[in-house]
Amino acid sequence: MKLSVVGSEIVGLIPKSCMLEAAEFYMNREDLFLLEEEQQIRLAVDRLGLSSLKYFDPKEKVIE
Repeated sequence: MKLSVVGSEIVGLIPKSCMLEAAEFYMNREDLFLLEEEQQIRLAVDRLGLSSLKYFDPKEKVIE
């Protein structure tokens, strides 16, 4: 049986470095090139489905 993950949620805060690592994974996997950290974080949010269940605001959840 194959199931797809349709969304995820982060409870609490997440370090920016973790979000950028996730973005790097997806950029390599999809052969993308994004320079700006904000774009990279949006990519990670999108691919991880962080806004699927509830809006994920990086300004509130991502810390240095």
